[in-house]
Amino acid sequence: MQFNMSTNITFLYEHYFDLNESVTIPPNFTQPLLPTWIRTVALPAFFGLVCLTGVIGNSLALCVFLRFSNTKKVPNVYILNLASADLLFMIGIPFLTYQYAAGEWIFGELMCKIVMAIDGMNMYTGIFTLTAMSVDRYFAIVHAVWSMRHRTLQTARMACVFLWVFATLVTLPLWIYSQKLVDKDRRLCDVGWPEKNFPVEDLFILYSFVISFILPLVIISACYVAIMAFLAKGSKAQKKKRRSVKLGRVGVMVLLAVALFVVCWLPFWTVQLVMLGQKGRDPTRALAIAYYSSLCMSYANSSLNPIVYTFSRRNFRQDLAVTFCGHRGDRRCNGDSKKTSTLYSHDKLERTIENSNDL
Repeated sequence: MQFNMSTNITFLYEHYFDLNESVTIPPNFTQPLLPTWIRTVALPAFFGLVCLTGVIGNSLALCVFLRFSNTKKVPNVYILNLASADLLFMIGIPFLTYQYAAGEWIFGELMCKIVMAIDGMNMYTGIFTLTAMSVDRYFAIVHAVWSMRHRTLQTARMACVFLWVFATLVTLPLWIYSQKLVDKDRRLCDVGWPEKNFPVEDLFILYSFVISFILPLVIISACYVAIMAFLAKGSKAQKKKRRSVKLGRVGVMVLLAVALFVVCWLPFWTVQLVMLGQKGRDPTRALAIAYYSSLCMSYANSSLNPIVYTFSRRNFRQDLAVTFCGHRGDRRCNGDSKKTSTLYSHDKLERTIENSNDL
């Protein structure tokens, strides 16, 4: 029983649900699990929408943060890293969308490896960056004095480089095994897992689940529990002194981004684990629906993150208006630009731990 379709990190077990009638299916099935138009029309349309909104949203977020935010603040280094990862991910979506719509890969084996790897790296880099931001919040609030000496821009930039290197290492199986395969005269970008007794594919799914979902959420939860405990404990006099040390906009933004990540990725991993436990059994229509629904939610995560960035900036609309107007001297934006310029100048002068909670 041979099922072959794209099986990268967000297409794991895609071969369970190949909707093309020309592919061999179990003998007790007389028709595809789902109508063919779902793969050839509905999914490409959805992915196209995700790509369009993701490119626009993340590009605007990068422009606004680079132009108006104080890039010498540690939180903004991580935000720019996260937005860059999401924007890079959008580059690969059109290629996968074409394969869904046409049922064929025409872009060569090298591009297959690149697209597959970028897809996986985005998930890892995204949650790793959110984890780093949570740890940063913990040190900035709970260990404020220590963080004033050690919480530097250089440290944040080195952390981002390490996150990219680590994401590359954990996605090495995608770099190694992704290839252009031929199945019944169709050229497909797939992961050609080695056919050996050692379950490489199953192991990859399990360690991806632990490293990219369970472990980061444990670290993030521990950081915020420690922060809340620190802000809650102590005498009234101590709490009064801590009024300036609060969760802040950065902390709230990280929590929102993590919540969004969980909402978008928990269904995907739930379906993956269910299919891992049912491997060897015939797929069902309900499982196919759950799979494609969870796949769409996981892809939507990168296009929804800019909404969180918008919330995090107090003057995002003014900054966006100035960006569209082209320069601060434009009459249509004169009022907003003056206000934004004043706020931005004030923001640059703030160097305390208290103000590191703002963007």
